[in-house]
Amino acid sequence: MYSKIYADTENKYIIMVNHKCGFMSLNTCLTDKNLVNNFDTVIDNSIFKSFLEANNMDEYKKILIVREPIQRACSYYNQFVFTRFHGHPIFNKLRRVMGNDYITFERNFTGDKPVAFELFCKYLQDIMDNNPMINVHLQPQYKLFYDNEEPLFTLDKIIKQESFDYEYFKTLTTYDYGHMNKSRSYNYEDFLNDNSIALLKEFYKKDYELFYS
Repeated sequence: MYSKIYADTENKYIIMVNHKCGFMSLNTCLTDKNLVNNFDTVIDNSIFKSFLEANNMDEYKKILIVREPIQRACSYYNQFVFTRFHGHPIFNKLRRVMGNDYITFERNFTGDKPVAFELFCKYLQDIMDNNPMINVHLQPQYKLFYDNEEPLFTLDKIIKQESFDYEYFKTLTTYDYGHMNKSRSYNYEDFLNDNSIALLKEFYKKDYELFYS
């Protein structure tokens, strides 16, 4: 499953959301009601670009839902790495990309969690490469409305998942939006140290510049 772009041609709005930003909740809220056209975001996203060319984007409200990048990365790690058993396929990928560092990662996985997470951050791009399911959960969020590092259009509204604007969302649709796919409770700061914070701030530099400056 890829990240999604939703276009309501009747009410004239486009909503874009990456994974780990309330993706499943929004997907259920909109697609189950057959309200919108759905576009999987793929490498060239040709279907969505054809839609843009065929419609006057000045008539549409263009909304992007984002999440604080470090919290988002920690959420992925907690749900798809930290809570998984070592037999899960994600660990095969970690072994391949980390090489000898995987020994340190495994040794500190449940003990010194910041050391293990720092290694995950160090190899983040390699972990994402050639794996669409990992990539969509961890790619920088601006890429959802960019093509070749250029924006496809100007956003009208940025909604931050950590302070979700329910009142604004109600102006777009009468259907309720609630967070339906919650991870088990955890403190994301338990994974962090100064090095992992610096690595993530550099990796998500453009997200911070565009959405959290």
